[in-house]
Amino acid sequence: MFSFVPVILHLGFILAVLALVFGIIALRRRIGKGMAGTVLGGVGIVLALTFGTVYGIGTSAPDTAPVQAADATDDGTDKVSVEVPDVVGMSVEEATGALEDAGFASDDSGADAADTVASQSPAAGSAVDKGSTVELTAAVADGSSATQPAPAGSKFDMTNTNRLDGTESDYTQWIDGYNDSFTSSNEYEQPAANMKYVLLTVHVTATTSGVDASSAAYDVALAGTDGSVYESEYLSDVKSMPSVTLGEGQSATGKIAFEVPNTFHGGIVSFGDGSVFVKTN
Repeated sequence: MFSFVPVILHLGFILAVLALVFGIIALRRRIGKGMAGTVLGGVGIVLALTFGTVYGIGTSAPDTAPVQAADATDDGTDKVSVEVPDVVGMSVEEATGALEDAGFASDDSGADAADTVASQSPAAGSAVDKGSTVELTAAVADGSSATQPAPAGSKFDMTNTNRLDGTESDYTQWIDGYNDSFTSSNEYEQPAANMKYVLLTVHVTATTSGVDASSAAYDVALAGTDGSVYESEYLSDVKSMPSVTLGEGQSATGKIAFEVPNTFHGGIVSFGDGSVFVKTN
C-alpha cells in the first residue's frame, strides 16, 4: 500500500538539495531571493528526511495479522492407514514376516517361532496406522495334535488296557533325552546310506498297580517336520523299555531308536495310540 511514497520522498529530497545548492550559489553571487531559496531547500531536506524516517518505521513494523496456531497434536509425521493382513493359522515366524512386509511390528509374548497363531489384534482387515504393533496369540501347545505338540518332557496321564483280560491301569508317561546321532557298536546294525539313528528316552510311572511298561511304550512313533513318519528300530546295544509289570508308584525307563535321514534334526513324537504329540527337542 502507498508504494509511490518512496518515489515522491526521493524526488522531493533531490529537489530540496538542488534548491539548497542553487540558493547558496545565488547568495554568493548576491542574486535576489538567494536567501529564500537556501532556506526553502534546507527545509525541504529536513522534511524529506523526517517523512522518510517515519515512513520507514511504519513499513518495518511487525505484521500483527493473526497467524493460525499450529495444531498442538501435529507431530510432524503423516499417518498412513494400512489394512492388517490375516496371519491366523500361520506359524509365529511366518506371521512376523508377513506383518513386517506389510509395515507392522509384532508382539508374540515370547511364543516359539514354530507355534501356530490362534488370534491377532487388531483383527485382519482393520485399517490402522502403518508401523503399529499387532499382538499375536499362539495356540496352546497341549499335545492334542501334530500342529500343537507339547514341549519335550511334558508329562501325560495315560490309561493302559490289558489286551488279554480287558483290565485297565493308570500311569504317567513322558519322553525326553533326544539323541540326534547314535552310533551302534554292532557292525551288522548300521543305518543305510545317508541315514542315521536317533534315540528317545521313554519314562513310565504307574499311578495304579498292574501297568505293563513295555506295552505303554510299544506304539511310540516319530515324525519329521515334513510329515514323514518313522517306525522304531530294534538295536541290540540300545536298552529298550523292560517287559515288567509296575506296581503303584513304580517307574521304568527305556530308549527307542529310529532310523532317519541325515538331514533330520528333531521332529514330533506320538504315543498313546496317536492321541499325544510332543516335540523331540
